[in-house]
Amino acid sequence: MKKFSKYILSSMIASALFLNGCSDALDLTPHNSLPEEDVVNETYARQLINGVYEQMQVVGYYGRDFQVVSEVTGDNVKITSANSNRFLNEFRYLWNPTLASQGTTWTALYKTIYGANVVINELPDTDDITPYKGEAYFLRALAHLDAARRFARPYTNVGANPSGANTGIPVVLETVKDPANFHPTRNTLAETYNAIIDDLKKAQDLAPDMSSGSAAVYRGSKDAATALLARVYLYMGRFDDCITEANKIISKYPLWTVGNIETAYSGNNTSEEIFSLKFKSTENRGADNFGQMYNDPDIGYGDIRPTDAFRSLLEDDDVRNGFIYAKDGAYFLNKFRGNTAEGADGLVDIKILRIAEIYLSRAEAYTELTSPNISSALADVNELRTNRGLDPIASMSLADLKEEIKTQRRLEFIGEGLRSTDIFRKNETRTIPDSDALPSADIAPDNFRVMFSIPIAEIDANPNMEPNPGYN
Repeated sequence: MKKFSKYILSSMIASALFLNGCSDALDLTPHNSLPEEDVVNETYARQLINGVYEQMQVVGYYGRDFQVVSEVTGDNVKITSANSNRFLNEFRYLWNPTLASQGTTWTALYKTIYGANVVINELPDTDDITPYKGEAYFLRALAHLDAARRFARPYTNVGANPSGANTGIPVVLETVKDPANFHPTRNTLAETYNAIIDDLKKAQDLAPDMSSGSAAVYRGSKDAATALLARVYLYMGRFDDCITEANKIISKYPLWTVGNIETAYSGNNTSEEIFSLKFKSTENRGADNFGQMYNDPDIGYGDIRPTDAFRSLLEDDDVRNGFIYAKDGAYFLNKFRGNTAEGADGLVDIKILRIAEIYLSRAEAYTELTSPNISSALADVNELRTNRGLDPIASMSLADLKEEIKTQRRLEFIGEGLRSTDIFRKNETRTIPDSDALPSADIAPDNFRVMFSIPIAEIDANPNMEPNPGYN
């Protein structure tokens, strides 16, 4: 990809050197003067992998845009006429190849992959380096999956055709040595997912261990790889495999309880977290902090608000009601107010994988087996319900249980960027009927806009890049 200039690695190293815990010796040389041959070695391994995490934290990726866009293209939230002119095209499904925010996200995704490839391919295979390579395999898998979620159809979508040419995204597994002449083609969707699975299996072997509530939540671990693999298998409809992966970790991470869920998003390395990105006060971006899109206008922008349909799903005793609050005749989401330890509005750790998802993924997988296991699925649902202040359900039909799982996924993950994928992988239609929402056409699962357009800069730079169908 032409945008991978020879300066990308140097900029990643420079940003990594500012991380807490780096030795003073690393600051003796100007950051922008470190030649590649001096830093891509065993001595700088920790700084190299830290640079990959730093890349994931940029505004165009998990710093804000990826999560926000993945949410506004679902049906849990809406944007009204009272807005700051942000993410309006994404909410209304009016994106095109020139949309700047998607070009920024594309670049951030592949810079992340680039950095992971440096660690995987350029560092020696020694005992000291092995855990870093495990982390890099996990991060590369996550970035490839996120790229597929944005620029390809969900694997089980009615129009997916996983084995068809150019149905996936470019899978980049080698370090780019000659960026100007690097012109990859798009893989099939099946090849894309198979590469992700291969990386996650390697991460399960090589990545470091972790335990619930520890600072290891901020690094790619064996358990993080397992949790992401469970997500991948669910998305592919490989339900037995999803259950197998979920079983490996589900008992290791306690669910948040009625007494602590309302403060969980403002906390650090909480019990449910399996993988999160840490945002410290030194990384405060002010108005660009992730939570500011949701915080009411007296604190942030208040642009993204829960839909009427979402609010109607909340039962009276559900402790998650505490995330919704009314102000000046409107409703806002209080989930991402800010990390109390860091003291900045809208600055929160981004909780990418948590155990609640594993419970609901396993429950869904149980209901989709050839011989559905209703009792086990209901047990998983009830485990979550009772920890959210709700009574357990004694019995349910299979159809009703599937609806309950879908409801709990909506309630649990609002704002966390999973909803639009859930809609289209289940072949449902995205619709926003709220009268105060900006007009937005219904998007059926076979609509070409289920896939975002490949950014025009990438198409112009790479003669082998096939655009997504439907975009001129």
